[in-house]
Amino acid sequence: MTSSQLFRLGAVSCLVFGALFAAAALFPPVRAFTTPVLDGLFLRAPSEPDRTFLVSGIAGALLTGWGVMLLDLARRLQQVDGAAVLLAAERGLWAWFVIDSAASIATGAALNVIGNLMFVAVLIWPARRWRRSLA
Repeated sequence: MTSSQLFRLGAVSCLVFGALFAAAALFPPVRAFTTPVLDGLFLRAPSEPDRTFLVSGIAGALLTGWGVMLLDLARRLQQVDGAAVLLAAERGLWAWFVIDSAASIATGAALNVIGNLMFVAVLIWPARRWRRSLA
């Protein structure tokens, strides 16, 4: 799989997870599917279901936005300085990774770092490889 394809796969993953988490916040029937996932990520305490789905909605919106942005960037790289665009995306994604992972550990949700590493693998790593191939 090329860096370009892997980067696009990461963008689509953001869209899918984002839409799923946002749907859990918006549509109670979807919660039956997402609750085990959210419980596994320590995003919810049993006594705080409303807060869980607020966080789910916010996370879903964030991931969906990332997915849309990253897919659009991937399509437009030929029209602009692609290496500069990918470097900007990498920097933003690293900032997210460090802050989100630190907050996850600090709040007792260290397993979330494993999920974050998945996004590093499908977004940051291929973006770096792709950027280097353009330079």
